Amino acid sequence: TLAYQPPPPVVVSEVLVNAIAESSGEFVELVNTGTDPVSVSGWTISDNDSTDSLVAFIALGGGSLDIPAGGTALILDPNYGESEEDFDIPEETILLTVEDTAIGDGYGLSNSADTVTIHTNEGKEVSTYGTPGNPNDGIPSDPGNGFSMERCVLTDPDGESNWAAATDASGHTAGKANTSTNCP
Repeated sequence: TLAYQPPPPVVVSEVLVNAIAESSGEFVELVNTGTDPVSVSGWTISDNDSTDSLVAFIALGGGSLDIPAGGTALILDPNYGESEEDFDIPEETILLTVEDTAIGDGYGLSNSADTVTIHTNEGKEVSTYGTPGNPNDGIPSDPGNGFSMERCVLTDPDGESNWAAATDASGHTAGKANTSTNCP
């Protein structure tokens, strides 16, 4: 028998579902909390309605599917860059996108209804936003137009008490450390 293999130490750390530029500004941020690089080759992201494969965002200079230890990756809307929205993403951030026209069901992530689940190439659940299967926990939620939800403690499980609205002046911290002062 094979020994249990825990999921890779990658967590959904921030989600922007109600972007100012709805058709191009959504993102999901991942952080590798481990001590070794993690490849996201073959990984998927799903919302309540569909599943998309993660790919490098070549058009923006992305090329790697490896998140370094302690590093950050952004899953950007495939149309990012086509509007005036600019996230001032740090150079070291791994840039990812999906193969079709939007993250999620073709219309993007719902502002307050879509959970997010990341799976490995073997279908193993890695991390979530919105605790799929628990509609009573209050997340996902919409903190307002242009504001993201940030995970308060990266190593704590997904749950309503571990998410708070971003308090950064830009409304989010895409590719940077979370800074919410709303955490319990």
